[in-house]
Amino acid sequence: MTIIIFRRLSFAVLLAALHFSVAAQVAQAQSVRERHERIRASMDGGDEVAALNELRRLAAADPAQFALNNYDYLLGRLSERRGDAAGAAAAYQKLVARNSLLAEYALWHLSQLARSTGNLVLEREQLRQLLATAPASLLREAAEARLAESFYESGDYSTAIQLLRPRSSDTKNLTTAREALSLIGQAYLKSRQQDAARDLFNKLIAEMPDASRPDDYALAAVRGLDNLDGATETAAPQLSESEHLRRASIYNFNRDFNAARLHYLAIAERYPQSAGI
Repeated sequence: MTIIIFRRLSFAVLLAALHFSVAAQVAQAQSVRERHERIRASMDGGDEVAALNELRRLAAADPAQFALNNYDYLLGRLSERRGDAAGAAAAYQKLVARNSLLAEYALWHLSQLARSTGNLVLEREQLRQLLATAPASLLREAAEARLAESFYESGDYSTAIQLLRPRSSDTKNLTTAREALSLIGQAYLKSRQQDAARDLFNKLIAEMPDASRPDDYALAAVRGLDNLDGATETAAPQLSESEHLRRASIYNFNRDFNAARLHYLAIAERYPQSAGI
């Protein structure tokens, strides 16, 4: 009789425990769902502070759900916007550590944070990690471009030129190719390879997509040529009439009127018999 009563009691306790466990799971699921909805509502309403608070509460209450939903990324983005670089970096690093689907984007933002502090070595490490772990990433082109620029800004011009060469021959994207060529020209100029720099600057001008509308890279090229030829703020270098006119027209179109004026004055003063005076 005692055994039967014990068994009945045990079964009743088990049922009660199961009921409590299911109820707790349902309550927990509802709580998580409510937090999800509050986070979304805060973001939709533009209330970033409320969204941050909800994210932090969810991270503390249910780390597994927080990670499952990759809320670290949203926490990182919001922290970054609010000026909390350390908090943003910590959130992004967690995504990278667990190889999240958003790890490549986290690495991109980590590299930008490193750049903002002047740590170009760390920036390059993170960009290389992005390229190595996500070779098909939509960020690949931007990461490759920024990697070359980082070497350029660090004064490693030979590595910058090496990384820029493939982009400079991109036949599918003329703007990308001209941007890379312009930076290669500047790298040659900085590294005192004057003939190579001059050739590239002239190439950028000669191969403008629309000669009637000189682009930013043509403008950078004439500035580079003026630098090579010893121009000053008050005097244009000694050039042929046609070259003065070529440079003046590019400056003028891009609204650098001071530089354009110097070349126009040089024509008037040095070539007074010109038909175009």
